[in-house]
Amino acid sequence: MAARTDAAGEESGLLALQRVEAELASVETACMRLQDYLAELAPALAAHPGSAQLQEIDHVTQRVTGVRQFLAALGRETSGGWKADGVRAAAAIVPSDLAARLSGRAAAPAASAPDKTGDIDLF
Repeated sequence: MAARTDAAGEESGLLALQRVEAELASVETACMRLQDYLAELAPALAAHPGSAQLQEIDHVTQRVTGVRQFLAALGRETSGGWKADGVRAAAAIVPSDLAARLSGRAAAPAASAPDKTGDIDLF
């Protein structure tokens, strides 16, 4: 979805909200996949002393879902007259692919497609 900007580089704030909602939908899907994976591993992890903390992924999923739903509802309640500079706002974001999606310079990932970018950090 290419950003539709005016001469000042601003676009409809509603479009920016929709891009953030789409990004959160992708994160929500990834969290749900992680929950399914952890559910499969639960019997093997049950004896591990920190296994109870794995429940945190459920809490994160619920929070991401809630924020996504809030943004969707906010978008329905917002008039289309306000403007935002998504490119300038996205300049503060370190992952360049995320910045490009949120600014409208790149398409949002499909909610069902796992994000294959980045490195894995195992602590």
